[in-house]
Amino acid sequence: MLGAGLFLLLVACSGGGNISNDSEKTRIVPEKPYAVLEEGDEDLSHVIRLLEQVTWRSITVGSTAPGMLLDELKTALEGNDRRLSNLAEDMMRSYQFMINDREETINLWAPRLMDIGISESAPYDEIVRIAEGIGLRLLPHDAAAQLVLQHDTAGVYEHFIATAPVDGEDGNPRVFSVSRGSVGSRDVSDQVEWRACEQWVFQIPDGVNIESYLSLFKYQWDTKHWRNDRAILKTVSVSGRQPNQLLAAHEERDIFVSGGAKNILEALEVLPAVVEAGDEIDLIAVSVGELGFEFATFPEIVERAEERGLALVPPEIGPEFRLQYPEQQANEWLFIGMEPVQTPSLPRIFLVVQDIGIEPDDSRNRPWLLSVAMWEGRVFQECDWFVFGKPRQRASARIPRMR
Repeated sequence: MLGAGLFLLLVACSGGGNISNDSEKTRIVPEKPYAVLEEGDEDLSHVIRLLEQVTWRSITVGSTAPGMLLDELKTALEGNDRRLSNLAEDMMRSYQFMINDREETINLWAPRLMDIGISESAPYDEIVRIAEGIGLRLLPHDAAAQLVLQHDTAGVYEHFIATAPVDGEDGNPRVFSVSRGSVGSRDVSDQVEWRACEQWVFQIPDGVNIESYLSLFKYQWDTKHWRNDRAILKTVSVSGRQPNQLLAAHEERDIFVSGGAKNILEALEVLPAVVEAGDEIDLIAVSVGELGFEFATFPEIVERAEERGLALVPPEIGPEFRLQYPEQQANEWLFIGMEPVQTPSLPRIFLVVQDIGIEPDDSRNRPWLLSVAMWEGRVFQECDWFVFGKPRQRASARIPRMR
């Protein structure tokens, strides 16, 4: 069992805590999430890793007419049980979808935004401005299709293809994305902020001296300085509603609840409640990187969080938090640090999301209550954010029963 110290993180009285002020919402991203590697620093592993992946792929573009390229891509994807989203297909059919009039081979680089100096988050226009300022170029529109056709991208975590945006059928500017061999699209409207750890694919111009990029590689995640006075993201007040009532409340507010999240709620129907109506729990958001990992399993994350004085929260807090967090920022994904609940398939935890177009053909900016399957050995990356409880130092705090 994870989290042998699952605390009742707060006293059972409605007026007993520092309830966060929604009008003064604290950004969960730390002000200075990076440490600068000064000249002569011994820890050059980050620099070496980046140099090794400067030329991520090389592809040939401009070799196939748009219509033929679309047919070729669809055939290849269907043959490998991959998919092309409807919005991505519409983009490829658009008059704005342009292909170079000559065939050429180009080199691609897939940096995380933090690797080009974006320390927190930025809209797409700002990303492009910074990338072009250091000599990178936007890719031609056929780059996403050619990347999938010319390379095995089945194991690639989602990469966003930096091109001139194409207006989607939803009226929003969009770019292509490649994820695990499939091709989708993402909204790059001004209101969408992209996190520092997300990977974008750019073109490295011919003749660029790789050594000139060394000056860019001076950032790494700061895991050396843990702040014990982290701001509370949200104080959740337990409503005491049954799981089926929590589900109904989400539906009333047009909050999408995934099938996996519904499975967790169904499982909670037959388990004894851990919290009571009126209990309050202070929630702290922390990244895997802040806990000292580039990649880590859930047990490793929990162990490190508990060393920092944080605690797992009862599963009921996931849907309660979703209902009480309407001000969540777009493109924010928060995994709930909870004991995984066994569902018909695998143990699962809740995931609270505010995003535009989680599903390939959904362009609405909306709240979601999702889940993730916690198979053995599942790994999270440094920019994934978890929400844990912060126990209040009060003699009256209770320790709830484990399930």
